[in-house]
Amino acid sequence: MYSSADDSAIAVPAGIRKWWGGVLSPSGKIFGIPSHSASVLVVDPLKMEADTTTIMGLPVGIIAGKAKWMGGVLSPSGKIFGIPCNFASVLVLDPLKMEADTSTIAGLSTSNNKWAGGVLSPSGKIFGIPYSRTSVLVVDPMKMEADTTTIAGLSSGSNKWSGGVLSPSGKMFGIPHDSASVLLIDCGVACGVGISASQQWLLSAYVNKY
Repeated sequence: MYSSADDSAIAVPAGIRKWWGGVLSPSGKIFGIPSHSASVLVVDPLKMEADTTTIMGLPVGIIAGKAKWMGGVLSPSGKIFGIPCNFASVLVLDPLKMEADTSTIAGLSTSNNKWAGGVLSPSGKIFGIPYSRTSVLVVDPMKMEADTTTIAGLSSGSNKWSGGVLSPSGKMFGIPHDSASVLLIDCGVACGVGISASQQWLLSAYVNKY
């Protein structure tokens, strides 16, 4: 049996840089994270269909509407958290209600190129990878809060790391974009000292993705 690829089976509206990364939800549907698009992309692998109208009305504009979020992470609660790049709040998607929330975890910096991609730690907290920021974004899905001060003091620069991976030790590794080094995040108390991750969990469809 030969491998194959089909780039025409599931069409979406025309545009550039529409979505950045995707997340598999417990329902089996895939949610594309809005970059320039004003809507969330919802792909139904069983029906082979794409929906861009159910979750829409997200901001558009010169800055706020472009590269809003880069990548997303599924939390243990079943909600998906979009990592803010140019936007000043975390995107929270509810796959069951098919709703988007941009106001609950807000008040972040209005600067551009903040974080790119995130990693779910064994503690359930989500760690946003610094793109041009000097701090790691720590999102607590249970408290619906974001912290940008606990892991700070990183080197300045632009487009440093993009995306990350959780290792079996519980440490996270940020992938260099323009940086000359790999980012090591040892979150310690923020993750729960001594917590490690099983190989099965690390390789599951919910974790092993960007």
